[in-house]
Amino acid sequence: MTRWTDAAGPAGEALIARASARYRAADPFAVHFARFKLRNDPVFAIALAQGLIPDGARILDIGCGQGLLASWLLAARQCHPDSWPQGWPAPPVPRSYLGIELTPADAERARAALAEPGPWPAEIRQADARAAVAEVAAACDLVVLLDVLHYIDRPAQEALLRDALRCLAPGGRLLMRVGDASAGWRARYSRAVDRVVQWLRAGRTSPLTCRPADEWRALLRGMGMTLREVPLPRDAHGANVLMVGTLDAVDAVAGVAGVAGVAGVDAVDAVGAVGAADALDASDAPKGQAVRAMQAAQAEPGAASREAAARSSATTSAAASTTASTGEMEPL
Repeated sequence: MTRWTDAAGPAGEALIARASARYRAADPFAVHFARFKLRNDPVFAIALAQGLIPDGARILDIGCGQGLLASWLLAARQCHPDSWPQGWPAPPVPRSYLGIELTPADAERARAALAEPGPWPAEIRQADARAAVAEVAAACDLVVLLDVLHYIDRPAQEALLRDALRCLAPGGRLLMRVGDASAGWRARYSRAVDRVVQWLRAGRTSPLTCRPADEWRALLRGMGMTLREVPLPRDAHGANVLMVGTLDAVDAVAGVAGVAGVAGVDAVDAVGAVGAADALDASDAPKGQAVRAMQAAQAEPGAASREAAARSSATTSAAASTTASTGEMEPL
């Protein structure tokens, strides 16, 4: 079996050593798990080698486990440029990192690994993502969902994705890995591995809800995502699909409308709160104003859409008045 470290050489091993060493502040299991996972799961190397994490991104890592992605990015900054795999771009410097993890033991391991102040703020919240993501108030540029969604049922999957899109700023990116339920024996093997890992890390197993890859693609495109897929090497056992989605501002409103309409949610409200915060941030308004604007939009259902309608009505009235007085059409 070929690993990514065979191509990266000593620089790859240095990255693994740096990232896993942070878990000495937690417990021996965390150290050994980090080494094994980073060496054998290619997704972390792919994220750096292909520049999948934007520089300056506000990262929301849903189901972050013991915070491996954050530790990996910190190790990358330590290793670059002196010990860096040839051909890889310079590692990103995030603006912030927020990880959400359900399992208390993993959340504590993540906090221990990230306790030492780094070049960007990092926070770990121990919570059920189905509730916690809905309460995230700040906009983010990258949402990470690696091997998470199959642990919750179908309605919860769609609700979590909808809440994640609400968090994304226009032009934001989704990095998501899911299993392909149509992959035959590889899918069955993947589910068996999942159950073993669940038991080892959390002492429990839970039902898995898997979908064919085509169904995931249709769901994300219906929510306004422009998708591309990143090929995974053969050592990823063929059942996983790594998707990179970009959220277009216009498509996002239309896409969320399609999903939100089923749930009785106002589409403008679903994305308007974050848009209000971004607008205030861009105009150098105090951050407190951005937060209050978001809270107001979320507290009163339909408020964002009513405000937009009022603005549209006022604009139309003004244009009509101009036309009546000048006889000319007001340019749009």
